[in-house]
Order: sequence, then C-alpha cells, then structure tokens
Amino acid sequence: MVKPYILLISGGYITKCIYAFTNPFYPSFTLPPPQPNSPGDVQLNINNPIRLADGSNLAAGQGCNSRGFSYYEPSQEGFLTTYIDSNEQNTSITDIIYATKHDQLFARTIQSNHAYLASYLAGKLLKIELDCNNGLLGCAYFTVGGESSSSLPSPYKF
Repeated sequence: MVKPYILLISGGYITKCIYAFTNPFYPSFTLPPPQPNSPGDVQLNINNPIRLADGSNLAAGQGCNSRGFSYYEPSQEGFLTTYIDSNEQNTSITDIIYATKHDQLFARTIQSNHAYLASYLAGKLLKIELDCNNGLLGCAYFTVGGESSSSLPSPYKF
C-alpha cells in the first residue's frame, strides 16, 4: 500500500510534510481550556505518535522537537503565526503547540487572553514544524475541533 503524503500549495510552491501522525494520519485534537481552568501543558496526540509520512516509525533516539507552529489562512494564501486574541491584540501562537519527548505533541498552558484560540483554529489546517534528530527537518499537519481523517481534507486535496 502506498502511504499518502500531505501536499499543500502555498505561494505557488508545493510543500510536502515528511512527518505525520500514526492513525489517523490527519488528526483533530481538542485544546485544553484557558486559564484559570487550564490543566497546564497537555499531550494532544496520546496513542497517535508522530512518525514519517511514508509510514515508518521514528527509530529509538530519533526524537522530534518543534521549531514553530502556524495555521493556514486561505485569504492570505499562506501560513500565519498570529491572530487577534480576546484582548483584541495581535498575538503570536508559535509556541502554544510544541513537540517533544520523541514523538509527542503538546499544548502549553493556555492563558486567558487566548480564550478564543480553540474556536479560532477550529477546522483550520495547522502545521507543526519539526526538527528531528534523524537529520530531517520537516512538518506535520493536523487540526483542532474538526474531523480526523486518513488524508488531508478538502479544499487541501490535490
């Protein structure tokens, strides 16, 4: 069976993520509530580790750390790292979602000014940039508050 790769056209260029999640390939996660009810940092991908998009698991010692987090904004035809928060401030989201501990994806403690982050990101294509110590820089796509899938959802299919 040929394993799917995720492709995205951004700025006229095709970008292929070399990492994905095990099952489902394109997961949807639920973000934890913001402060004061936040439980702190929470693992999002329990029982769905990061792996190579060709289906290969990361080898022992080939852990990943994140380099950044962004969402795809169709009106801008590109990935963005800021949004307008509940205080009506332009706020960075680059470090809210992060990868660590070999193959795990986490959400940091969500501060009160990010009270609307989960609803803002719901259903959007999200990208985590990964630096894995197998020597390969790459990314993986996922969403929050949407549907998990074995492939990238419309309108991102090619």
